Amino acid sequence: MIKDDLSFFNEVRNNSIGFLHDNTKYSLEDNINWFEENKPIFFIVEVNNEPIGYFRTSNWTKDTLYIGMDIHPSHRGLGYANKAYKSFINILGEKYGIKKIYLEVLTSNKRAINIYNKLNFTIIELLPHDENDLSIKMEFKL
Repeated sequence: MIKDDLSFFNEVRNNSIGFLHDNTKYSLEDNINWFEENKPIFFIVEVNNEPIGYFRTSNWTKDTLYIGMDIHPSHRGLGYANKAYKSFINILGEKYGIKKIYLEVLTSNKRAINIYNKLNFTIIELLPHDENDLSIKMEFKL
């Protein structure tokens, strides 16, 4: 993801807050400042050269990282997430030497949990989140 992608990122992120651990709505200016300060390693997901979402990555080590994906509402439920995860996992293994991928998902995000189960992520821990939800920590071994 580059600075030019931030308008799209901001729109998708703010339309995904119900699925995220941080449900704060941010302005485009907030996200530009965050991007310039933190220089995150995020990846835009495209279908037919059109952005449909992005992968978030964090906590990179020599051979592990955390990932997550947010998809624009107009592209949800069309099977893109499963295909994108499979492709991205391959890229992470082949290009970056990643051996283990972690993610956290809220128990209320049933659609995402279903995708992760189909991809063979395994639950390794349940963590408190808030009074209504737990966070499920999962891993995938390449």
